[in-house]
Amino acid sequence: MTPNYLGGSLLNLIESIARARGAAASDYAPLSDFDTSNWAQYRNIVLLVIDGLGADAVSRRPADSPLRQHLAGTLTSVFPTTTASAITTLLTGLAPRSHGLTGWHMWLDELQQVLAILPLSPRDKREQAQDATALPSRLFTHTPLANRIADPAVLVSPSRIAFSPFNRYHTGRATCRPYATFGELTHTVSETAASEGRHYIYAYYPDIDSLSHISGPSHADTLSAITQMEHQISDLIRRLSGTDTLLLLTADHGFLDAPLDRLIELEHHPELQAMLSHPLCGERRLAYAYVRPECESAFVEYIDEHLSHAMICHRSLDLLEQGWLGPNKNEHPAIRQRIGTFTLEMLDNWTIRDTLPCEGRHIQHGVHGGTSHAEMEVPLVMVHC
Repeated sequence: MTPNYLGGSLLNLIESIARARGAAASDYAPLSDFDTSNWAQYRNIVLLVIDGLGADAVSRRPADSPLRQHLAGTLTSVFPTTTASAITTLLTGLAPRSHGLTGWHMWLDELQQVLAILPLSPRDKREQAQDATALPSRLFTHTPLANRIADPAVLVSPSRIAFSPFNRYHTGRATCRPYATFGELTHTVSETAASEGRHYIYAYYPDIDSLSHISGPSHADTLSAITQMEHQISDLIRRLSGTDTLLLLTADHGFLDAPLDRLIELEHHPELQAMLSHPLCGERRLAYAYVRPECESAFVEYIDEHLSHAMICHRSLDLLEQGWLGPNKNEHPAIRQRIGTFTLEMLDNWTIRDTLPCEGRHIQHGVHGGTSHAEMEVPLVMVHC
């Protein structure tokens, strides 16, 4: 499943919000399957992003849950279905092709290094870390959404990341309000909505994603956390009542359970590993392979012979031209260097991992990044308060 950038993705949701908050229309389409004609009339628009809460998870909630009761429909995420790409789209209104963030781990020609792009830290801990405070101005060329809209913006972010270099850059001229618990998040959102004037309030909650990675999206601990969160969402809806607020709730991506017997360890394929010029980048469900030029044919042949049951090997530039990372508009100058020679699209619930000498064998019972419906489809919950 690929993103519906023509009117049914997170990209189009943000375009609709931006226009409703006074931004000039961009080249991207607004939402096409939802009536957004009256969004500009609301005094407040709140976008609550629950990291990892895919449409599949919402469909399994009880019928009387607030998520199910107010579910307006589903959207697609962006490609790849990962926080680094999708959250950056939500914070900028740009497709990955334009903002240039292509996965959790990215090879950056500018630095000659693989970074975890959100914390801006080197994947290989043996390498010298760059000054993270100086990296956003070197790596990011885009304008935060908060700087494009006419109405004041407030970003409600977890305290541990609220003032990170990545967040500071993407906050732009918005006000950042940190929080420690979901209860604090709901208090901050409702307090801001009740204050005078028009607002755009963006609130981000990461804990469902974290639990889904650790335990799996269908584990009892994850489901219990969603239930507790729903109680607080109901409280938020009550708090917002009468404030002339449009509350929108969505996610950056969904999740799959990741059986350990369907994990491909690259070290078990040393012939394939020797063909790479850099470690794998991207995600366990969608990996970018930087292949030595003289090895390209052999790389494809090896996958066809030994690993075709678990993955499809695409030439990365083909996916770019086919629009997987977004329409052919305002292409980021480094995007072609940030997607590798080949893109390994994992099938079913297969994953792939390489492990550097400095890394532990970190187990993930839940994963995302790929193109399954469970990963790609996200909910759009809509409440008129």
